[in-house]
Amino acid sequence: MDGVLSVSPGLIIWTIVNFTIFALILGKFAWKPLTNALSAREKSIEDSISRAEKASADAERMMKDNEAKLAKAQQEMSEIVRQGRAEAQAKVQAALQEADKVKEQKIAEARTEIEREKQAAMQSLREEVSNLVVMATEKILKEKLDAGQQKKIVDGFIDDLQKVKN
Repeated sequence: MDGVLSVSPGLIIWTIVNFTIFALILGKFAWKPLTNALSAREKSIEDSISRAEKASADAERMMKDNEAKLAKAQQEMSEIVRQGRAEAQAKVQAALQEADKVKEQKIAEARTEIEREKQAAMQSLREEVSNLVVMATEKILKEKLDAGQQKKIVDGFIDDLQKVKN
């Protein structure tokens, strides 16, 4: 076991020489490309972070804009609904007023028609009563009066009856 644990000065020198040559070759040919690659990677990561932060800020700004637009749209929708209800209420009121006008007009027309029919019925009744009175009077008097005299007597009689009733 002596051979494995024994220190040989020649081996130490050659190990140091080999390590130095390796370090020089590594420093000459590999150090710059490694540092350049690490720098490029670091810059790439920083750019990615910067773009991500910018995209996040843009997304947040767009989200706030969308929320504002949505709130505005909801407000406009509420206003349109309110106006629609007001217009519908106004149309209902106008229709009710128009219906009331038509109803009043129909009632007035009906009253006028009733009054006209009443007058016609009264005239017909007068004529009938006058004919009956004339016939009764004719039978009583056994003589005929002319039509003008008959009408005059009957109208006077009917007017007297109306005065008595009132």
